[in-house]
Amino acid sequence: MKVFIAPIIAALALAAAFPAAAQSNLGSGSGTSIRLAAAYGSTADRETYAQKARDDMQEWQRKLHAFGERIQDRATQAHNSAGDDLNKAWTRAEAASRRLETVSSEDWDSAKISFERASRKLALAWHRIDHNNK
Repeated sequence: MKVFIAPIIAALALAAAFPAAAQSNLGSGSGTSIRLAAAYGSTADRETYAQKARDDMQEWQRKLHAFGERIQDRATQAHNSAGDDLNKAWTRAEAASRRLETVSSEDWDSAKISFERASRKLALAWHRIDHNNK
């Protein structure tokens, strides 16, 4: 998740740090960038604006960090749940497989059906985890 957040933070930082550069492409002539530079001509205005940009970026950084943590928590919970499902399915399929080895001939059809059902559930649980990891 941090891989996706870093470019967003960098882009926001550039836009906040260089508003005249970001907006200069909006105008059709060089007069636009000159007017924007004149608007932020005094040192005090520039420092105030730069401080506001830093404050804004810190606030965005906090928001994005909190968002990343929430997403990570949800992903961890989903992964743990899927892992639990896979373990349960494995346990049932393994037990059904062992039953095939020891079942009497009159219980063979029932054991076979149980094994096939458990095998399908194991494959489905695996597919869910494997699909989420791609």
